Amino acid sequence: MKTTATVLTALSLALLAGLAGCGKKGALLLPLSNVPSSPSGLGLVQRGATIILEWTNPTTYIDGHPLEKPAAVEVWLVEERVEAGKPAPRLPNAEEFASKSRLVVRIPREQFSPAGKEKAAAAPMIRYEYPLTAGSPVGLSLIFGLRAADAGRKLSAYSDLAAVLTLALPSPPVGLKATVRNEAIELGWEAPPDNIDRSVPARLTGYHLYRSIDGNPAVRLNPSLITDTRFGDTTFEFGLETVYTVRAATQDAEPYGQSSDSAPCRLRPEDTFAPAAPEGLMSMTGLDFISLSWDACGEKDLAGYRVWRRAEGQSDYVELTAAAIKETNFQDSTAERGRRYEYAVTAEDIRGNRSGRSAPVSEQIKGGRP
Repeated sequence: MKTTATVLTALSLALLAGLAGCGKKGALLLPLSNVPSSPSGLGLVQRGATIILEWTNPTTYIDGHPLEKPAAVEVWLVEERVEAGKPAPRLPNAEEFASKSRLVVRIPREQFSPAGKEKAAAAPMIRYEYPLTAGSPVGLSLIFGLRAADAGRKLSAYSDLAAVLTLALPSPPVGLKATVRNEAIELGWEAPPDNIDRSVPARLTGYHLYRSIDGNPAVRLNPSLITDTRFGDTTFEFGLETVYTVRAATQDAEPYGQSSDSAPCRLRPEDTFAPAAPEGLMSMTGLDFISLSWDACGEKDLAGYRVWRRAEGQSDYVELTAAAIKETNFQDSTAERGRRYEYAVTAEDIRGNRSGRSAPVSEQIKGGRP
């Protein structure tokens, strides 16, 4: 009768023999559950002398179990010069890309830069800016691929590849300045002097103007291409930290062929502008009061009106309203019969800026001395 040890030894040998006959020999592979999924949605756009990459990081391993956040993302690149008139190279397959590409950067988790505001339920887009080499050469085919790494430094497969052919885009506009007025911030700038490869004149169709408020992502203000070097921002708000930048564009449709941002113009516009003085002040009398009415002012930040009176023979006006009133009429029931008064009205905005007085009217309650 065989001993237990003999049986176990036989089984072990049989198992080893079976393993030896199962296909080719090779390195042991990690279980699929340990491999992160690849980054997705890789998009490229050239802006001036910079290539902007945006993508979505994976949230799972390839077997579906959660990957809270990659520990790093690697950016790989194949760069080839394209002769004038020749087509751009085709996208390589994964093996070709792996053999030709070089590692551009390994971005650790703490340096992930979000591309912008995203819906709470969506995975945020990540952004990386790749600067072109000195002199900003054009006519280069740049093919990018990404790999995600988990905390154990296990790498995903390459993402889908994306390519861009570099162009001689314009340099940024210069001299951006702002003038604050009551109804608009007036912005002006100068055209770019050249293209990123130093060729002249600058390739130019128009401009896009961007505004950031209190550190939020910049938003484009113009719905269509600006063809002048001036723009009036009528949607600004007083008292907020505001940053403007402008880009030159070579076309009026996406991706626009934009330059890099101009030097920023930073300001915190303060409202020191008084409303216009009210117009159309009229008066009429009753038995024991004087009634006033006037035209409404059109200022969007109007807080209200104040009514002023001075009696005949007095030099100074006295305010009849304890605070600014919203109405465009007022009844003075403190006027004395037979005494003549002069009235005026001022307008006031929400920041306390007060207009000059309106054109005055003179009135008295009938029945007294003329």
